[in-house]
Amino acid sequence: MFYFRNKAIYIYVGLKSLRELHLSDAKSYFLCLLHNIRETLSDVSLAKNAHCVVCNWQGHDFHSFVPTPPYIRKSAICPKCQSVERYRDLVRKFMLLLDTYFSSREVSVLEIAPNPSFTQYCNSISRVKYMSIDLYSDFAIQKMDVENMKFTAESFDVVVCYHTLDYVTDDKKAMREIFRVLKHKGVFISQESVDSFIMTEEWGKAVKAKQYRVRQYGTDFFQRLSQEGFFYFNVRLPGQSISTYCFKDRATGQFVESLLASDSLLEIAITTPDTTIS
Repeated sequence: MFYFRNKAIYIYVGLKSLRELHLSDAKSYFLCLLHNIRETLSDVSLAKNAHCVVCNWQGHDFHSFVPTPPYIRKSAICPKCQSVERYRDLVRKFMLLLDTYFSSREVSVLEIAPNPSFTQYCNSISRVKYMSIDLYSDFAIQKMDVENMKFTAESFDVVVCYHTLDYVTDDKKAMREIFRVLKHKGVFISQESVDSFIMTEEWGKAVKAKQYRVRQYGTDFFQRLSQEGFFYFNVRLPGQSISTYCFKDRATGQFVESLLASDSLLEIAITTPDTTIS
């Protein structure tokens, strides 16, 4: 049962951290284990207030997990499919696009650096033709460099790339490749960590203290997208990270923006006027 699987994982990584004398990490994992036990009991005994759009799990609340020790994020992860907030947010908006913009036709999707929960969702929809790539991840269908993709031009209706471009050596080349493989009326959905108080910092190498990223994006991230030909707008769910929706075609962007703006739970945040779809 998935409840026991999750706790076994925290016991394993907690004991491993103890053996390696990473005491702070071990403390985080065991504390999260205690949170998970309490949360599991709540799922059984209390009202089911939480629903996962990815796998349809229902429980009292989403569970705690450790993204990077010593941090513990509460009410974050689905105990069944392991989806976190940003992927449940992605699936919710992707469902809206499937039901409206893409109507009943077949949809080709490329995910760069795949997340298992989004993979699971896409594979559950028969008209979604899903492909994923990564240089290293075992979850990827094909081992491939986003800077040099082997797909023909205009291969995909949707490209998803979450928290990946800040690991890529030449992010502008990667953006050009995404532009190339995206269909003319397709949608590129991106999410990156953007510091709104700085311009992008290039570190020139992977920095261990920064989760091996090679840069920290600043407000010029959006300008980089527009320089590679994309029109875009930003979408934020209350309390969540910003997702950037990018398009080759201005009219497509305006139509998709109107669809998402009709959802009362979404806050549309338009970026600088000279680079958006407006």
